[in-house]
Amino acid sequence: MLFPIPLIFVFHLVFLFAGIVFIQAAPEPKKTLSRVLAFWILAQVGLSFSGFYSLEMGPSLRPMLMILPALLLILVLLVTPWGRSYMLGFDQQKLLLLHALRIPVEWCLYSLFVIGWVPEGMTLAGNNYDVFSGIMALTIYIWSQKKPVPQWIYQIFNVIGLILLLNIMLTGIFSVPGPMQQMNFDTPNRAVLEYPFILLPALIVPMVLFSHLAFFLPRQKKIAK
Repeated sequence: MLFPIPLIFVFHLVFLFAGIVFIQAAPEPKKTLSRVLAFWILAQVGLSFSGFYSLEMGPSLRPMLMILPALLLILVLLVTPWGRSYMLGFDQQKLLLLHALRIPVEWCLYSLFVIGWVPEGMTLAGNNYDVFSGIMALTIYIWSQKKPVPQWIYQIFNVIGLILLLNIMLTGIFSVPGPMQQMNFDTPNRAVLEYPFILLPALIVPMVLFSHLAFFLPRQKKIAK
């Protein structure tokens, strides 16, 4: 087994939490989204187990297929009227709760760093402060369950959260072994090439990015009453 059992267990809980909350936040028909996500997950897991992303296949741009299709889909949603309408149908409070997964994800990344599967720069010990987005999101969510939260709090959170997400995204992408690697050559980002951590760039990161971008569409005033 490549990774410690507790690490695998925690990451699977994170993955399940992400899927359940994201589907709950989605507008009807939720079954359509569930099927799309199931297909995407099975496809990525299948490619992982087939060795498609393995370093043994030699350096290539294949790892970009983990995240690029999801990013292109988000772009299509943003630039088309029906896509923006679909994004506006998501429950913003549930999307806010989704960001809480960034807390255990940070623990997973640090654990992977300790065993040499990701560089220090992808952890809190390096330049990844994404865990604070999770803490802020959870704090705001609990606050919102007790009383209305000022709109500017949501705005600040989403701006900071998006910046921190882009930081770790770029660090992760440019640390993967292959033609695009620009940093962390001593300890590259190898974990995302293996199951289950392939689901971090393939599923969790796009969901978090979607949640931030959906906020900036003309719907934010509905959050605070």
